Amino acid sequence: MGDLGTMEAYHTMTLAIAMVRHRAKIALIHAGTNLPRRALRSLYHAVHGESPRGGPLPTSFANVMRSRGQQVNASLYAAFYTQLGAGETYRAVDWAVLVRAYDLYLGIAQSSAAVLDINQAWALAADFKSGDANLLYCASCHVPYLVVTDSVFGETCPFCSLYDRQ
Repeated sequence: MGDLGTMEAYHTMTLAIAMVRHRAKIALIHAGTNLPRRALRSLYHAVHGESPRGGPLPTSFANVMRSRGQQVNASLYAAFYTQLGAGETYRAVDWAVLVRAYDLYLGIAQSSAAVLDINQAWALAADFKSGDANLLYCASCHVPYLVVTDSVFGETCPFCSLYDRQ
């Protein structure tokens, strides 16, 4: 039984380190790992050489999605998140999939103001959990795109919208 507890502790710490590496807020890391906040703040400082950022977490991705570029980036992240299995049930945020999808997303995302941070990725995962986010498939370009309840963009494809502007 001790070996199982050791493996669980290892996976929890690995998740915490990955989230710290991505500069997740302490409240988010605590929610995903249940590790003490004081220990997480110390870990954050050890990794980054500075204190973690404060401030509230986004409550919905609709509150942070302000441009078509952000919608495109969020669509890419959402595709990774759902394809890795987290989107099958939407009953809970899958923390390991959240981080793995974010790693994949960062591997191909363009560096711009539209790139999501890990805290925004969590807000999107939480929106999937609540049913406020969904991936639709565009009838014109056949690409999946993100739709979030109360978003300023409605159910229109951001890829087609950006292409039409050119």
